[in-house]
Amino acid sequence: MFQTSLFDNQPSPEQPVPALDFPVLGVKFQGFLDPRINQVVFSQSGVARALKAAGTTLRRWLASESFKALNGGPSGRATLLTEVSTLPISVVTQTDLVSLIRIGAQNGNPVARSMQDASFATVLQQSVDQVLGTHRPTQEYLDKGTAVRQKAEYCHEYLRAYHSMEKATYEGKHGVTGLCMINATVSGLAVPDADKRRKVDKSWRKNCTPDEKVKLTVGTAVCEKAAIASNNRSTLKNNLGRATERINSINNILDQPFD
Repeated sequence: MFQTSLFDNQPSPEQPVPALDFPVLGVKFQGFLDPRINQVVFSQSGVARALKAAGTTLRRWLASESFKALNGGPSGRATLLTEVSTLPISVVTQTDLVSLIRIGAQNGNPVARSMQDASFATVLQQSVDQVLGTHRPTQEYLDKGTAVRQKAEYCHEYLRAYHSMEKATYEGKHGVTGLCMINATVSGLAVPDADKRRKVDKSWRKNCTPDEKVKLTVGTAVCEKAAIASNNRSTLKNNLGRATERINSINNILDQPFD
Protein backbone atom coordinates (compact mmCIF):
# COMPACT_ATOMS: atom_id res chain seq x y z
CA MET A 1 0.00 0.00 0.00
CA PHE A 2 0.95 3.64 -0.23
CA GLN A 3 0.61 4.32 3.45
CA THR A 4 2.37 3.11 6.55
CA SER A 5 0.30 1.36 9.20
CA LEU A 6 2.04 2.66 12.33
CA PHE A 7 2.16 6.15 13.85
CA ASP A 8 5.28 5.74 16.00
CA ASN A 9 3.20 6.85 19.04
CA GLN A 10 3.16 10.51 17.99
CA PRO A 11 0.98 12.75 20.19
CA SER A 12 -2.38 13.94 18.88
CA PRO A 13 -2.29 17.47 17.34
CA GLU A 14 -3.46 20.33 19.52
CA GLN A 15 -6.00 21.69 17.01
CA PRO A 16 -9.06 19.54 16.20
CA VAL A 17 -8.99 18.15 12.67
CA PRO A 18 -12.16 18.49 10.52
CA ALA A 19 -13.89 15.39 9.18
CA LEU A 20 -13.95 14.45 5.49
CA ASP A 21 -16.27 11.97 3.79
CA PHE A 22 -14.66 9.44 1.45
CA PRO A 23 -17.26 7.54 -0.63
CA VAL A 24 -15.80 4.26 -1.89
CA LEU A 25 -18.02 2.18 -4.20
CA GLY A 26 -21.05 3.74 -2.58
CA VAL A 27 -19.81 3.18 1.00
CA LYS A 28 -19.01 6.36 2.92
CA PHE A 29 -15.98 6.30 5.24
CA GLN A 30 -15.25 9.12 7.70
CA GLY A 31 -11.66 10.31 7.34
CA PHE A 32 -9.30 13.01 8.56
CA LEU A 33 -6.11 14.50 7.17
CA ASP A 34 -3.69 13.72 9.99
CA PRO A 35 -1.05 16.52 10.20
CA ARG A 36 1.39 14.17 11.98
CA ILE A 37 1.88 12.02 8.89
CA ASN A 38 0.22 14.27 6.28
CA GLN A 39 -2.00 11.37 5.24
CA VAL A 40 -5.68 10.51 5.53
CA VAL A 41 -6.70 8.27 8.44
CA PHE A 42 -10.11 6.84 9.19
CA SER A 43 -12.29 6.81 12.27
CA GLN A 44 -12.55 3.31 13.76
CA SER A 45 -16.18 3.88 14.74
CA GLY A 46 -16.84 5.32 11.28
CA VAL A 47 -15.42 2.19 9.66
CA ALA A 48 -17.69 0.06 11.83
CA ARG A 49 -20.71 2.15 10.78
CA ALA A 50 -19.76 1.91 7.11
CA LEU A 51 -19.45 -1.88 7.33
CA LYS A 52 -22.65 -2.15 9.42
CA ALA A 53 -20.61 -3.94 12.09
CA ALA A 54 -20.45 -3.53 15.85
CA GLY A 55 -17.53 -1.57 17.32
CA THR A 56 -16.53 -4.64 19.33
CA THR A 57 -16.38 -6.65 16.11
CA LEU A 58 -14.03 -4.14 14.50
CA ARG A 59 -11.76 -4.10 17.55
CA ARG A 60 -11.67 -7.89 17.49
CA TRP A 61 -10.56 -7.82 13.85
CA LEU A 62 -7.83 -5.31 14.69
CA ALA A 63 -6.53 -7.60 17.44
CA SER A 64 -6.77 -10.76 15.34
CA GLU A 65 -3.89 -12.87 14.09
CA SER A 66 -5.20 -12.35 10.56
CA PHE A 67 -4.72 -8.60 10.89
CA LYS A 68 -1.21 -9.03 12.26
CA ALA A 69 -0.34 -11.37 9.39
CA LEU A 70 -1.67 -8.98 6.75
CA ASN A 71 0.05 -5.92 8.24
CA GLY A 72 3.24 -7.54 9.50
CA GLY A 73 2.31 -6.78 13.11
CA PRO A 74 -0.43 -5.29 15.30
CA SER A 75 -2.10 -1.99 14.48
CA GLY A 76 -0.72 1.17 16.03
CA ARG A 77 -3.36 2.29 18.52
CA ALA A 78 -3.42 5.88 17.34
CA THR A 79 -5.86 8.57 18.43
CA LEU A 80 -6.62 11.94 16.88
CA LEU A 81 -8.28 15.10 18.19
CA THR A 82 -11.06 15.92 15.74
CA GLU A 83 -14.02 18.23 15.35
CA VAL A 84 -16.46 15.32 15.72
CA SER A 85 -15.69 14.77 19.41
CA THR A 86 -14.34 16.68 22.40
CA LEU A 87 -12.08 13.70 23.12
CA PRO A 88 -9.49 12.14 20.79
CA ILE A 89 -10.96 9.33 18.67
CA SER A 90 -9.34 6.05 17.61
CA VAL A 91 -8.21 5.99 13.99
CA VAL A 92 -6.77 3.53 11.48
CA THR A 93 -4.68 4.11 8.38
CA GLN A 94 -5.48 3.35 4.77
CA THR A 95 -3.43 0.15 4.97
CA ASP A 96 -5.33 -0.87 8.10
CA LEU A 97 -8.65 -0.23 6.36
CA VAL A 98 -7.73 -2.41 3.40
CA SER A 99 -6.84 -5.23 5.80
CA LEU A 100 -10.10 -4.74 7.71
CA ILE A 101 -12.11 -5.03 4.48
CA ARG A 102 -10.34 -8.28 3.67
CA ILE A 103 -10.87 -9.69 7.18
CA GLY A 104 -14.49 -8.54 7.16
CA ALA A 105 -15.06 -10.35 3.85
CA GLN A 106 -13.46 -13.51 5.24
CA ASN A 107 -15.81 -13.30 8.23
CA GLY A 108 -18.89 -12.96 6.06
CA ASN A 109 -19.53 -9.22 6.45
CA PRO A 110 -21.87 -8.42 3.50
CA VAL A 111 -20.54 -4.90 2.90
CA ALA A 112 -16.89 -5.98 2.96
CA ARG A 113 -17.58 -8.95 0.69
CA SER A 114 -19.49 -6.78 -1.77
CA MET A 115 -16.62 -4.25 -1.84
CA GLN A 116 -14.14 -6.99 -2.72
CA ASP A 117 -16.44 -8.27 -5.46
CA ALA A 118 -16.93 -4.82 -6.93
CA SER A 119 -13.25 -3.89 -6.68
CA PHE A 120 -12.22 -6.79 -8.89
CA ALA A 121 -14.99 -6.08 -11.40
CA THR A 122 -13.93 -2.41 -11.60
CA VAL A 123 -10.21 -3.15 -11.98
CA LEU A 124 -10.97 -5.85 -14.57
CA GLN A 125 -12.98 -3.41 -16.69
CA GLN A 126 -10.23 -0.79 -16.41
CA SER A 127 -7.60 -3.36 -17.45
CA VAL A 128 -9.63 -4.53 -20.46
CA ASP A 129 -10.26 -0.94 -21.55
CA GLN A 130 -6.57 -0.11 -21.24
CA VAL A 131 -5.56 -3.02 -23.49
CA LEU A 132 -8.27 -2.16 -26.04
CA GLY A 133 -7.50 1.55 -25.91
CA THR A 134 -11.00 2.38 -24.68
CA HIS A 135 -11.26 5.64 -22.75
CA ARG A 136 -13.96 6.18 -20.13
CA PRO A 137 -14.43 8.92 -17.52
CA THR A 138 -13.22 7.88 -14.07
CA GLN A 139 -16.70 8.51 -12.67
CA GLU A 140 -18.14 5.87 -15.00
CA TYR A 141 -15.90 3.21 -13.43
CA LEU A 142 -16.88 4.41 -9.96
CA ASP A 143 -20.60 4.40 -10.78
CA LYS A 144 -20.46 0.90 -12.28
CA GLY A 145 -18.40 -0.32 -9.33
CA THR A 146 -20.97 1.10 -6.92
CA ALA A 147 -23.79 -0.64 -8.78
CA VAL A 148 -21.92 -3.96 -8.71
CA ARG A 149 -21.20 -3.59 -4.99
CA GLN A 150 -24.79 -2.79 -4.10
CA LYS A 151 -26.05 -5.80 -6.04
CA ALA A 152 -23.40 -8.03 -4.46
CA GLU A 153 -24.23 -6.77 -0.96
CA TYR A 154 -27.90 -7.57 -1.47
CA CYS A 155 -27.01 -11.08 -2.72
CA HIS A 156 -24.82 -11.71 0.33
CA GLU A 157 -27.46 -10.40 2.77
CA TYR A 158 -30.36 -12.18 1.08
CA LEU A 159 -28.50 -15.48 0.74
CA ARG A 160 -27.51 -15.37 4.40
CA ALA A 161 -31.14 -14.77 5.40
CA TYR A 162 -32.38 -17.40 2.96
CA HIS A 163 -29.94 -20.10 4.09
CA SER A 164 -30.87 -19.42 7.71
CA MET A 165 -34.57 -19.78 6.87
CA GLU A 166 -33.89 -22.89 4.77
CA LYS A 167 -31.98 -24.49 7.65
CA ALA A 168 -34.81 -23.73 10.09
CA THR A 169 -37.33 -25.24 7.66
CA TYR A 170 -35.46 -28.52 7.28
CA GLU A 171 -34.59 -28.76 10.97
CA GLY A 172 -38.31 -28.42 11.67
CA LYS A 173 -38.86 -31.39 9.34
CA HIS A 174 -41.09 -29.39 7.00
CA GLY A 175 -39.19 -30.66 3.96
CA VAL A 176 -39.19 -29.41 0.39
CA THR A 177 -42.94 -28.84 0.46
CA GLY A 178 -42.61 -26.56 3.47
CA LEU A 179 -39.77 -24.66 1.82
CA CYS A 180 -41.86 -24.20 -1.33
CA MET A 181 -44.75 -22.89 0.78
CA ILE A 182 -42.45 -20.34 2.41
CA ASN A 183 -40.82 -19.28 -0.88
CA ALA A 184 -44.25 -18.77 -2.47
CA THR A 185 -45.39 -16.67 0.50
CA VAL A 186 -42.28 -14.48 0.56
CA SER A 187 -42.09 -13.97 -3.22
CA GLY A 188 -45.78 -13.29 -3.67
CA LEU A 189 -45.90 -10.65 -0.95
CA ALA A 190 -42.71 -8.87 -2.05
CA VAL A 191 -43.24 -9.05 -5.81
CA PRO A 192 -46.82 -9.58 -7.07
CA ASP A 193 -45.66 -10.83 -10.50
CA ALA A 194 -42.92 -13.07 -9.08
CA ASP A 195 -44.21 -16.19 -10.87
CA LYS A 196 -44.13 -14.42 -14.24
CA ARG A 197 -40.59 -13.15 -13.65
CA ARG A 198 -39.42 -16.59 -12.51
CA LYS A 199 -40.57 -18.16 -15.79
CA VAL A 200 -38.50 -15.64 -17.74
CA ASP A 201 -35.36 -15.64 -15.56
CA LYS A 202 -34.39 -18.07 -12.79
CA SER A 203 -32.16 -15.33 -11.31
CA TRP A 204 -35.00 -12.82 -11.23
CA ARG A 205 -34.31 -11.79 -7.62
CA LYS A 206 -30.99 -10.22 -8.64
CA ASN A 207 -32.82 -7.74 -10.88
CA CYS A 208 -35.44 -6.66 -8.35
CA THR A 209 -35.76 -3.02 -7.33
CA PRO A 210 -34.20 -1.93 -4.01
CA ASP A 211 -37.65 -1.88 -2.37
CA GLU A 212 -38.44 -5.39 -3.63
CA LYS A 213 -35.09 -6.68 -2.36
CA VAL A 214 -35.77 -5.28 1.10
CA LYS A 215 -39.22 -6.89 1.14
CA LEU A 216 -37.79 -10.26 0.08
CA THR A 217 -35.22 -10.16 2.87
CA VAL A 218 -37.75 -9.02 5.49
CA GLY A 219 -40.26 -11.65 4.41
CA THR A 220 -37.62 -14.37 4.58
CA ALA A 221 -36.69 -13.36 8.14
CA VAL A 222 -40.33 -13.34 9.30
CA CYS A 223 -41.05 -16.73 7.70
CA GLU A 224 -37.98 -18.22 9.36
CA LYS A 225 -39.62 -17.47 12.71
CA ALA A 226 -42.82 -19.10 11.47
CA ALA A 227 -40.88 -22.24 10.50
CA ILE A 228 -39.14 -22.42 13.87
CA ALA A 229 -42.45 -22.07 15.73
CA SER A 230 -44.15 -24.85 13.71
CA ASN A 231 -44.01 -28.52 14.71
CA ASN A 232 -45.94 -29.95 11.73
CA ARG A 233 -47.19 -29.04 8.25
CA SER A 234 -50.60 -27.91 9.51
CA THR A 235 -49.05 -25.60 12.10
CA LEU A 236 -46.66 -24.23 9.47
CA LYS A 237 -49.60 -23.40 7.21
CA ASN A 238 -51.36 -21.54 10.02
CA ASN A 239 -48.18 -19.71 11.05
CA LEU A 240 -47.53 -18.66 7.46
CA GLY A 241 -50.97 -17.06 7.53
CA ARG A 242 -49.93 -15.07 10.59
CA ALA A 243 -46.58 -14.29 8.95
CA THR A 244 -48.43 -12.96 5.90
CA GLU A 245 -50.31 -10.47 8.06
CA ARG A 246 -47.09 -9.30 9.70
CA ILE A 247 -45.20 -9.03 6.42
CA ASN A 248 -48.05 -7.04 4.84
CA SER A 249 -47.98 -4.65 7.82
CA ILE A 250 -44.23 -4.11 7.40
CA ASN A 251 -44.54 -3.68 3.63
CA ASN A 252 -47.31 -1.12 4.12
CA ILE A 253 -45.03 0.89 6.38
CA LEU A 254 -42.22 0.70 3.82
CA ASP A 255 -44.58 1.94 1.08
CA GLN A 256 -45.90 4.93 3.02
CA PRO A 257 -44.87 8.21 1.34
CA PHE A 258 -43.04 11.05 3.03
CA ASP A 259 -44.70 14.44 2.60
